[in-house]
Amino acid sequence: MTSLATSRDLSVAPRPANDAGRVLPRLLNAKEAAQYLGFETRDVLKSIPVKPIELSVTGSGSSKRWDRRAIDQWLNEKSGLLSRPALESGHDVAQAEFDAWLAAQ
Repeated sequence: MTSLATSRDLSVAPRPANDAGRVLPRLLNAKEAAQYLGFETRDVLKSIPVKPIELSVTGSGSSKRWDRRAIDQWLNEKSGLLSRPALESGHDVAQAEFDAWLAAQ
């Protein structure tokens, strides 16, 4: 029987997949970010504190992208899943979630 590896044993964390098995991108355009939050319209993005990242790709101009992890972090804080002191201490959110899960096992 193999043992579970801790997050420290993993050099690269697996990327989440959607129901179709495709890898979810970390950076989302406005439409994808709104859908990720469960809304049809992009207007919701004006009311959240997560700001887009301005990316400039040679030959294609610049575009705004929302970091899925930043959205998750904001939602975790908003819903009480992760306290503000843990965020301000610089503690890694993914590590905190893993540690909480591991402690519950």
